[in-house]
Amino acid sequence: FSTQHSSLIEGLHAEAKATRWGLSREMFAEGLWRSAGKRFRGAPGTPSEVEAYLKSLHLEDLALACACSEGLETAWEFFVAHFRQELRNASCAILRSYGPGNDARAEELADSLYAELYGIRSAGGGRRKSLFEYFHGRSKLSTWLRAVLAQRHVDLLRTERGTISLDAASDSTEVTMFDGEAELSDGQM
Repeated sequence: FSTQHSSLIEGLHAEAKATRWGLSREMFAEGLWRSAGKRFRGAPGTPSEVEAYLKSLHLEDLALACACSEGLETAWEFFVAHFRQELRNASCAILRSYGPGNDARAEELADSLYAELYGIRSAGGGRRKSLFEYFHGRSKLSTWLRAVLAQRHVDLLRTERGTISLDAASDSTEVTMFDGEAELSDGQM
């Protein structure tokens, strides 16, 4: 990939202003490769298709995500300064339906994302696995972050609810399906 698209990657690296984060051409190329791999699902795209796709990406956001994924300090400082309040605002919007007074909970939801973004879990070989590696640049980084935050909220709701085995539900309890989730008529879920 890097060899076949060398001059394109060089130009995109410059356009993304990736050097301001200390992001090498090789690290940025890895992010472009992951994005193209996701887009073409392992099937080789023609050079012109790959070029058109890569040029359509939000390159500056992709460079920032790649730099944060690598743990580069200048990128993280920029990310926290520019996205922290936006994440907190999105959390407040998500939790607004729970009524007033959820500011602390919204802040907690937003801040809980940082550990996963930084990558506290180590993948094979002892390497950090950052959530940023799943950002492919097809949307703006802020849009992707709001979607991830909303999904984390859904995940938290599911764990807070607990689970009830449908086999254990009594015969008198009616089970209704909403959007793929079971709801018991006696309000247990």
